[in-house]
Amino acid sequence: MSDTPVKALLCDLDGTLLDVDMEEFMKPYFAALVPYVSPYLPGVEVVKALMASTQAMMASHPTLTNEEAFWSDFTARVHVAREAIEPVFVRFYKEVFPSLGRYTRQVPEARVLVQAAMAHGLDVVVATNPIFPAIAIETRLGWAGLAGLPFRHVTTMENSHYTKPSRAYFEEILAVIGRRPEECLMVGNDPQMDLPEVDLGLRTFLVSAVPDGAAVDFHGTLRDLAAMLPRLAAGNGNPW
Repeated sequence: MSDTPVKALLCDLDGTLLDVDMEEFMKPYFAALVPYVSPYLPGVEVVKALMASTQAMMASHPTLTNEEAFWSDFTARVHVAREAIEPVFVRFYKEVFPSLGRYTRQVPEARVLVQAAMAHGLDVVVATNPIFPAIAIETRLGWAGLAGLPFRHVTTMENSHYTKPSRAYFEEILAVIGRRPEECLMVGNDPQMDLPEVDLGLRTFLVSAVPDGAAVDFHGTLRDLAAMLPRLAAGNGNPW
């Protein structure tokens, strides 16, 4: 176990800092979004187009941000200029999306953990899969009770070139915050999406059951992690 002090906490959002099942959440999300945007996209199967363009955004495009990759694919697919349709999505995220918070629940320990990490001088990154715009992620942080906290970085489709679980996604975060892998702890609930490749060198904390064969440094609750922070920040290789 590394005795390098942890200097940055990378935290997944959905299912980790915010109690939400994203597969279930997407049902009311699309139920609200489709009738809102469909009048501006006549003849378009909106969900099908959105899913296809999201897949394009999750493919490799290192010279494009996720936002650029999404809109390039989507506008070509629906034959509508970005400047004509993007404002409709922005209005949706301002006017309708906040009401979907009723399909989520706060995790009481989330704010305790984040504030404790910041109090110990750690950089705290919201390492959510950057397939949503910043306006939507800011709203979700509000649902989680984390609005207004001074995060070091929040990954969004506007500022990211990669998505989870790509190795490059984690490398981009490290470059942005100026930290070495061994100085960082990634916290998540999804072993397939939130655990970077072992040889990258990030330490990991899983808040769900650990599958057989998964390489995880620590697991437990967010409360467990908050209790470990003083020793992790001090470089204790065995913080239990």
